[in-house]
Amino acid sequence: MMVGYHGRKDIEHYILSVMNIVAKLYRDSSLGNVVNIIVTRLIVLTEDQPNLEINHHADKSLDSFCKWQKSILSHQNDGNTIPENGIAHHDNAVLITRYDICTYKNKPCGTLGLASVAGMCEPERSCSINEDIGLGSAFTIAHEIGHK
Repeated sequence: MMVGYHGRKDIEHYILSVMNIVAKLYRDSSLGNVVNIIVTRLIVLTEDQPNLEINHHADKSLDSFCKWQKSILSHQNDGNTIPENGIAHHDNAVLITRYDICTYKNKPCGTLGLASVAGMCEPERSCSINEDIGLGSAFTIAHEIGHK
């Protein structure tokens, strides 16, 4: 859905622009500490993935995404190097979707993002699902990362 909406040619640039805004938000001096947000890997899904089910139901989609992203992590390195399989390590996984997500039901509603609270240190909970609403999605993503 994201590729269909933004176009194959522009999707990577768009997502990196959103994540650049997120990074700038976390560099604000009002936070008291600098937090560096770095995109280590960008996966644009153009077809369904085994064991990954994303739909309007934010809770179930988040659970599915968190399990899926954990499954692609390599636990055979020190966590900061690129392992032999070439997949870079990440501390937090962010899913951006065009689905109009909603907590607790599989229908559109006003939910813009969802993440586990205090999950950064647990790979299976260090993830979020975020509805794409344009560049303003950066604020939702920053908020969801902040739950960690």
